[in-house]
Amino acid sequence: MFEKLGKRKFAVPLLVAVIIACVMSVMFYPMANMEMKGLPFAVLSFDEGVEGPQGTVNAGDALVENVTAAADAGDGESPIAWTQVGSQEELDEALENGEFYGALIVPEGFSAGQMAAKQAAVQAALAQAQALATAQAPAQAAAAQGAGGAAGAAAGEGAAAGVAAVAGFADAGQADQDAASNMETPSLKVVVDNAKSPLVASQMKASMASMFQQMGVDVEVETIHEGDAGSADDAAAANPMAGMMSQQLTIMPLFLMSFVGALVLSRVFKTGAGASRAERWKSLAVQAAYAVAVSLVASLCAYAMLVWVAGSGAAFGEFALFMWFASFCVMLLFLGAFNLSLGLGAIVALCALAGGMTCGVLPFEALPSFWQDWVYPWAPQHFIGEGVRAVMFRGAGAWNAGSGPLAVIGAVGVVLACVAGALPRKGVRNTDV
Repeated sequence: MFEKLGKRKFAVPLLVAVIIACVMSVMFYPMANMEMKGLPFAVLSFDEGVEGPQGTVNAGDALVENVTAAADAGDGESPIAWTQVGSQEELDEALENGEFYGALIVPEGFSAGQMAAKQAAVQAALAQAQALATAQAPAQAAAAQGAGGAAGAAAGEGAAAGVAAVAGFADAGQADQDAASNMETPSLKVVVDNAKSPLVASQMKASMASMFQQMGVDVEVETIHEGDAGSADDAAAANPMAGMMSQQLTIMPLFLMSFVGALVLSRVFKTGAGASRAERWKSLAVQAAYAVAVSLVASLCAYAMLVWVAGSGAAFGEFALFMWFASFCVMLLFLGAFNLSLGLGAIVALCALAGGMTCGVLPFEALPSFWQDWVYPWAPQHFIGEGVRAVMFRGAGAWNAGSGPLAVIGAVGVVLACVAGALPRKGVRNTDV
C-alpha cells in the first residue's frame, strides 16, 4: 500500500501526527473552555409571611425575588437560571424527570422565624445598654459627692462597686445577646441532583451554601439520587473533578474498544472486490455475531475499570447489561460505516471521537455553543453518559434514558450495513446469488 505512494510515503508520519494533534485539540477544547452558565434550578416558597407594624412581611418572597432578579440581571451569563414552581408535587416530578439540577426551597414560617430572631437580637441589645447605664449610675454619684480623704475613699469604693456592677450587667447582656443569636430559625433547603450531573452537584453544594450564608441565612443542603457509587462519590465531595473522571473511566474505554473492535472486524472479514452479494451478506452477519461477543468483553472491561480504578460500587447486572447494549449499538454504527467505505468510517470515527468525548460527562450548559447545537444532540457518548448516571445514581435498569437513542444509533449502523451489502461492487461476478 505504502509502496504505491512513492516518495509521498515519507509525509505519512507527519500527516498522522498532525491529525492526532487536531483530534486531541478538538477533544479537550470543551473541557478547557468549560463555563457554567444558565444551569436550570427550581425555586419553591412555602413561606406565608407575617404581620408586622407596617403590614404583611414575606421574607421568603423577598429572598426569591432577590436571587431571581440577580440572575436575570446577568444577561444570560449567570451560573443559575431560576424557575419558580408552584407545588412540591410539581418540583418532585421535575426533579425525577431531570429537568433541573437542583432546587431552592423556602420553608413555612421563614418570615416569622426571621422576624423573631431580629426582635430577640434588638431586645438583647437594648437590655444590655440599659444594664450598662443602670450599673454606671452609683459610680457617677459617688464620684460627684466625694470630697476630702474620707469622702474620696467612699467615692473610690463606690466607683469600684460600680465597675463590678457594670461588668456583671455586661456579662448578663452579652449572655442575652448570645441566646438571641442562637435562636433556631427555619433554614433554607437546597436540593442538588447527583444523577443530573455529579460535577454540578458537587460545586453547587459549596457555592450555594456559601452564598446564602453570606446573606445571613442558614442553609440545609440535601443530595438526591446519590446512588451506590462507593468511594467515587465520596471523592467527588472533596474533588469536583472526581465524579466526572469516574464516569469518563467507563465512557471513554467503552467507546474506544467499540471503535477498534468494529474496525478490526470490518478488515478481518472484509470481502474482496469480486465477492457476490450472498458472500457480502454473510460477511456482515459474521461481523455482527462477533460484535456481540466483542461488545460483551468491552462492557466487562469497562465495569472492571470502574470498580478497580474508581472504587465504584455500581450494581454489576444492570450496569454490565447496559454497557453491553451501548457497546453493541456503537459497534453496529462503525461496522456499517466501515463496510460502506473505509473513508466514511474514518470520518465518522474521528468526528465522534474528537467532538463527542466530553459530551458524556460535561453538562450541556457548560459546553461551547457549537457543541451544544451540533455535537451534543447526536454524540454516542452523550447517551452512554446518561445511561451510566441512570444506573449508578438512579438505580435504573439496563433499559433507561440512554438506551432509546443508542438503539437509534445502532439502527443507523444497520441501515449503512444493508446499503453496503446491497450495492454492487467493481469486479462482481455475474453469478450473484
